[in-house]
Amino acid sequence: MKQSQKHLKSIFSSLLYAESPKWMKSREYAAKFDAEWYQAHSEVLNNIQPPKCLSKYSPVDLRREITQNIPETGVLKVHDALIFGGTGRIFSPEGYLLPDHSWYRNHVQAMKEVPGSLWQLAGRFLPIHSRLSGTSLLLHTDFAVGSYFHFLIEGLSRLEIFRQSGFRLSDVDHIICPEPVSKNANKLFEHLNIPVEKCLFVKDNFDLVIAETLLAPSFPGIRKSYPKWLPEFFKERLLGSIPQAKRRIYVSRTGYKRNLMNEKAIMAILAKYDFEIYDPAKHINQPKDFAEASIVVGPHGGGLTNLIFCQPGTKVLELVPDNFAHPYFYALSHAVDLDYCYMVSKADEKLPHQSHIDETEFEQALETVIGK
Repeated sequence: MKQSQKHLKSIFSSLLYAESPKWMKSREYAAKFDAEWYQAHSEVLNNIQPPKCLSKYSPVDLRREITQNIPETGVLKVHDALIFGGTGRIFSPEGYLLPDHSWYRNHVQAMKEVPGSLWQLAGRFLPIHSRLSGTSLLLHTDFAVGSYFHFLIEGLSRLEIFRQSGFRLSDVDHIICPEPVSKNANKLFEHLNIPVEKCLFVKDNFDLVIAETLLAPSFPGIRKSYPKWLPEFFKERLLGSIPQAKRRIYVSRTGYKRNLMNEKAIMAILAKYDFEIYDPAKHINQPKDFAEASIVVGPHGGGLTNLIFCQPGTKVLELVPDNFAHPYFYALSHAVDLDYCYMVSKADEKLPHQSHIDETEFEQALETVIGK
C-alpha cells in the first residue's frame, strides 16, 4: 500500500504542479502504449445555426462556446488506469491525463479554473484507493453527480459509444457510473438494461479507483456541443411508438435556488395559452411527456434535459439568466432538430440566483412562438 501511495503521489505531483499538464489524446496513447482504441463515430461538422433571441435585452452570446467540429468518439481499452472518483477523469499508469473522456476534452488548461479540481489537491493526503479486478466500464463524467443533464446526456449516452465500438455489457465485470440523481434517473438503468448488480456508484469525492482493465468511452461530443446520434440513441431505447405532439409544457423550477422571481406572473400568462405547468419530479414517464410536446417553455435548468425526447420541429423557448448563459439546451435542440429560441432574464443584484423577465415582452414572445 505504501509503495502504491508513493506511485500515486508521483503521478499527481507531476500533474498538479505542472504549468502544462502531462496529457495525451486517447488514439495517440493507444498507438504508443499497451492500450487499444476502438473508433465508434468519425469527426463531424457542427453546422449549428444562430439562435433566435426574442427579447430586447440580450447581452449574451450563446454561440461563443460552440465548436465548429465534434470530435470522433470511441472506446479506449487500458490497463491499470487510475480513475478520479469525483469527476471520472482518467490517468494512465504512466501518469498521462487522458482528457478525451472528460467534459473538458480539448480544453485541458480550463480544468485549473474549477474549484476542487485536481490542481487544487496539491499537497493533500491522497485517499486510499480501491482496485477493481477484471474489466470495468466507465460511464462517469464531470458534473454528473447531482446533475440530471450531465448524468444522462454526457454519462449514460456513452453506452452507445460502447456498443458502436463492438462491446456488450456482458463483456464487463463492473460499471463505474454516477449515483442517480432521482427516482426517475434510477429507472433509466432498468430501461437501458444496465445490470445494477455490476454498478459501482460514485459520489462527489476524491476517491481513487484503479481498474485492472478499463473500457472508457470518450466524451459524447465536446463540451456544450452534441452529435445527432445522441437523441436517436435515447429515443430508440426509451420511447415506444411516437405519439402525437400536442401538449404545451412549461417546465417549472419552483423550489429550486435558481429561478424566476416573477414565475407566478409568468405562469398566469402561460395559463391563457393552455400551457400545463410541468414539475419533472412528479412525472414518472418524462420521455413520453416530452415526445408529446409541441411547445416547451422553461427557465434554464435540468428539467430541459428531456428536450432530447422531443420530436423534430418542436418549438422551444428557453429563459436564459444573463449571469448563467450556457448554450447546453441551444446545442441540444440543434442535435434534436428543434425550433429553438430564447429570451434573456435579468439577474437580481442582491439575489444573483434569482432573475426577472419582462412580462409584456414574454407574452409577445410566447405569441410569436405559438404563431399567433
